[in-house]
Amino acid sequence: MRIHIHNRFSLYENRFFQAELEDLGHEVSIVPGGPDLAHETRAQRFRGWAALLASAWKKSGQSLSAQPRPSVVFVNTHLEAIVLALRRRLVRGPRPSAALVSFIVGQPKGGLSGWFRRAYYSRVLKSVDLAVCHTREELERYRGWYPTHADRLQFQPFGYAVDPHPRAQPVSYTHLTLPTTPYV
Repeated sequence: MRIHIHNRFSLYENRFFQAELEDLGHEVSIVPGGPDLAHETRAQRFRGWAALLASAWKKSGQSLSAQPRPSVVFVNTHLEAIVLALRRRLVRGPRPSAALVSFIVGQPKGGLSGWFRRAYYSRVLKSVDLAVCHTREELERYRGWYPTHADRLQFQPFGYAVDPHPRAQPVSYTHLTLPTTPYV
């Protein structure tokens, strides 16, 4: 199985992560690069989103033009998931599955803005094959908010998640099982 992981760190910063991934027995490639999303002003945030979209476009193109094409592409943000979904529609042949590593949604509000938020994140869930929640509380909350896409939501604890769990269960769908060894 070929896996591509999109993240914002350079190849040099990913060297230890890449070495660990190679021991898993799958062909794993890290597609590096992207903006730092720590912003203080709205203008900086807007420029950061524009840079993130440009980076997502570039990285999705790299993954979709790779030969042979990956089986699964992991992305970090909802914007990257949407861009990958759009670009996946444009390719011929087998399309890779998409996995959103961190599905985090704020409390939906009422009114028109709340409706748009729910519609947008419902679209994000529709565009991926797997969305990872890092606490069981989030998982149950999001399954209630987005019941039509509840099957795409899975729990996988993250390093700094505050969820007391005795042992993580492997996240799996069709042909992919994520290793839980680092989380025990």
